[in-house]
Amino acid sequence: MAPPIRTVAIYNTHEVHSIDFFGNEVTVTVTSDASVICEWISNVHTYDCAPLTYSHHPLVVGVGVQWTPFCYRSCDGDSSPGSYNSDDNSYSPPPPPRRYYVDSPADTLQLGVGNECLVIQLSHCDHVPDELRIFLLDPDTIFIGVRNSQDARKLAKSRHELQIGELLDLRNYAQDCRGRSMRRCSFEEIVDVCMRCPGVRLDPEISMSDWSAEDLSHEQIRQASLDTFPIADTVLTPMVPSPLNPQQIQQFLSSVLSQRGPNSVPYDESTKWLIRQHLLNLISSYPSLEPKTATFIHNDGRSVNLLQADGTIPMPYHGVTYNIPVIIWLLESYPRHPPCVYVNPTADMIIKRPHAHVTPSGLVSLPYLQNWVYPSSNLVDLVSDLGAAFATDPPLYSRRRPQPGPSPPPYETRPPPPPQAVDQRPFPPSPYGRVNHVHHQDDAAEVYKRNAINRMVEMVHGDLASMRRDREAEAESMLSLQGGLKRREEEISRGMKEMVEEKETLEQQLQIVSMNTDVLDSWVRENQGKTNIDVDVDKAFECVDALSKQMLECTASDLAIEDAVYALDKGFQDGVVPFDQYLRSVRLLSREQFFHRATGSKVRAAQMEAQVHAIAGRLHS
Repeated sequence: MAPPIRTVAIYNTHEVHSIDFFGNEVTVTVTSDASVICEWISNVHTYDCAPLTYSHHPLVVGVGVQWTPFCYRSCDGDSSPGSYNSDDNSYSPPPPPRRYYVDSPADTLQLGVGNECLVIQLSHCDHVPDELRIFLLDPDTIFIGVRNSQDARKLAKSRHELQIGELLDLRNYAQDCRGRSMRRCSFEEIVDVCMRCPGVRLDPEISMSDWSAEDLSHEQIRQASLDTFPIADTVLTPMVPSPLNPQQIQQFLSSVLSQRGPNSVPYDESTKWLIRQHLLNLISSYPSLEPKTATFIHNDGRSVNLLQADGTIPMPYHGVTYNIPVIIWLLESYPRHPPCVYVNPTADMIIKRPHAHVTPSGLVSLPYLQNWVYPSSNLVDLVSDLGAAFATDPPLYSRRRPQPGPSPPPYETRPPPPPQAVDQRPFPPSPYGRVNHVHHQDDAAEVYKRNAINRMVEMVHGDLASMRRDREAEAESMLSLQGGLKRREEEISRGMKEMVEEKETLEQQLQIVSMNTDVLDSWVRENQGKTNIDVDVDKAFECVDALSKQMLECTASDLAIEDAVYALDKGFQDGVVPFDQYLRSVRLLSREQFFHRATGSKVRAAQMEAQVHAIAGRLHS
């Protein structure tokens, strides 16, 4: 069933329509006027600064783009006439011409915040204000839609060449009641499951209609608003389950404190029951705090999995209650030693400097923490003391959001609003941009909605952190691979150098062998055919020089002495040579053998030097 739509007012610069979306009244502004766009953006910033109950979060804007799908017929040759069959007297009509669709630019841009929706007719805008361009590129604003892969390209192709920040697809973050991802679900399924609003659908025929028309139909306006309102508002609620009840918190703490293994919390077994009781009492007294487990990194670089209480604590200030975001870490020595408390400012907050109890890094130091006494000190009294200390000197202040410049009055034909009573009482300066007045009957749906937006932001940041970790791991692996390749390059270079040196050594040895071969060949040629019947052994080898002759004599004497010593050993074993004579003979022979070997070593060195000089002379010649 399509939600009913009615026209509220028609002005010269814009139209205002109202849509009853299952009890939620959605105000839709259709315009092509720059001043109306500026005023709507200004009102959005005012809406974003409205009081918040539990947390501070970035502005979430639902985005939709509509365009007219232009097509043209093919002109391949002449159009062929139909054919006539004489057998059965039948006539075949000509085939239909082919249709080709072109990439059309965006005709309308829809923006939705809360129950307000703006439809900008880009095709009829003379120019778009700079406030719109700045708004679309605001890094602190989250833009989200459904199946919006072409939206940024369509806006860039429009006549105004609009640029928009990162567009998120709601399907990547929406979950059903069982916590299952709805990544592959359609818009209609998300609205049906998450909002319990069956029958809401986007009509394909309306999507294919003429969106460049100056006067959009009610069906087009309704479909354009449905493309943004559920995304920016109610559909975000089911993404986060309802707050944990006391039984679920007890089950969570029991599971964490009883866990064993590398991921268990490192608390003393004798104090785990007291830690559980402290956290249960804290959550009972301050429901805005939630127990969690997270990784805590010490100053020395150690990381450990610890319990924490994350959320906000109330701070009364000049009759108004503010919410201070804090994180209370239960360190390994808790509860015998105090916890570690940090003020956790959001992106639109800054820490007051200097502050008596909060360092620039957010670490809190209080007398209650310094005077911690086990087992009487507890978390409930700590949070109460924190609220009292912060009420005296607030630790956080909001950043000033840059507001767009003044623009001329946009609604010239709008009737003047009725006079209303205005409270002229002066208010004290607020230390925060968003104020939470004291009340005890908050709308649960609004609370869940804000928590859902925070959960979506956390999921987006989680995805970005995961992508960053993946890129860092990939870069680390590439650097490791590069280091391995450099080591292999050094090893290859070293191996090549050793091979070149070995090659040079082998070439030198080859030259020596070639020289010796030439000498032997010449000797064989000289002595070939000679017959010596009586050959004197001592004259069988002729030495070429004195060194060779001396070397021959030393070698012969060495070997002869070796044989003599062997014969003496044999004679001593057989009992032929007496022991004292054996010792004297061996001593004398060994002394003589030593001198022959020493002389041979010197002669060998002299021969090698002479050969080197001979080779060098050949190379130079």
